[in-house]
Amino acid sequence: MENSDLIFKYNTAATTNIQLKKRQCVVKCRAQQVTATSLMNIVKSLNGILKKYIQVRPIIEIDLSNSIMSDKLVYILLENICYALIKKMGLQVRLKLYEHDMIQASGFKYSPLHLLSREQPINENCEDFVSYYSRNLNTNLAHYRRIVSKNEQENSDIFCTIMTDVRAFLKRYYGDVQRIKEIAEIVVELCGNAWEHSQSDCLIDLDVANDFQKKDKSDNYLYGCINIVILNLSEEKIGDGLKRKILTSDQLENRYQVVREAYEFHSRYFNEHYREDTFWGISAFQDKISGRLDNSKTGGTGLPRMVRSIEKGFEGLCCYCCSGNSVILFRPETLEYNDEGWIGFNQSKNFKTDVPMDRVVWHNEFFLPGTGFNLAFIFKRDEVIA
Repeated sequence: MENSDLIFKYNTAATTNIQLKKRQCVVKCRAQQVTATSLMNIVKSLNGILKKYIQVRPIIEIDLSNSIMSDKLVYILLENICYALIKKMGLQVRLKLYEHDMIQASGFKYSPLHLLSREQPINENCEDFVSYYSRNLNTNLAHYRRIVSKNEQENSDIFCTIMTDVRAFLKRYYGDVQRIKEIAEIVVELCGNAWEHSQSDCLIDLDVANDFQKKDKSDNYLYGCINIVILNLSEEKIGDGLKRKILTSDQLENRYQVVREAYEFHSRYFNEHYREDTFWGISAFQDKISGRLDNSKTGGTGLPRMVRSIEKGFEGLCCYCCSGNSVILFRPETLEYNDEGWIGFNQSKNFKTDVPMDRVVWHNEFFLPGTGFNLAFIFKRDEVIA
């Protein structure tokens, strides 16, 4: 997947307390869960090593032996960090991992990161990791991973193939045909949008967790979770095209004029948590809103509407979007359209003169160049524990 090195371009802070011992530098994660904050701390340490010891070209060991992955997008981003170190910078990387199984990060067991933790020569591990990571398609009964190149996406047939693949994969684990169809449509739409706005590769990574119980064991059912990541790495954040279109156009169609008026209102309330980039992000999810200069009447992603619809068929869900420093959480109760077809990302359903809820948008220190979606749909299995 191209552009993995952009993570280092846009996250430049560095720590200076990493020591070199026997041509090796160890980066230790002390958090119990690896989150975006943890990734930022890891990248800071790596930047410090690259600045201080680049001439030595040390072996880099990332120690995650006491940490679990908080969700799928986190470990997918870690894969990209390791790929940039190995492939783009020519360094050797070793990982220490904690084997665990969490319902929203169950697919971690299939991650190529495990190739970097094997008790084999480090050069072989790195070569095997790069080989696996670079393949356009990796799939088995429990894991579907596809890199859709920017050249492939010019062929509309690829999206039909992805639709068919995703539906066939999910049917093995989940029986609601309508929900499967809607999830496959989400995957195809987000992949298509990623290409349209960034003209870059798009990663689709999908797994299904099975046979989990509730932590409090309040019932005797087993639960599963459909975990999906859609990721593209590029210079373009979600909403960048729309921002250019709105702020540079002298004449705007009706709905775009509403966005401009909303911007004038929201800008009074920008703060450390709700920033301008986040406003353009939530604007990009509005119905019939597009950042394309050649299209002023249609556009927007149907993700909020789909999430709202799909929610009725699942026990729970956790869906969010990361782009730049912005995080937007798709809480079903904040995704209702008002009579004019606007989503407020708040309880008032008011986009134009009300800001999103605090727990729906926030600012990350870690900068994701491009856009990443983490989608988790929890479902109840038919089986009952005896």
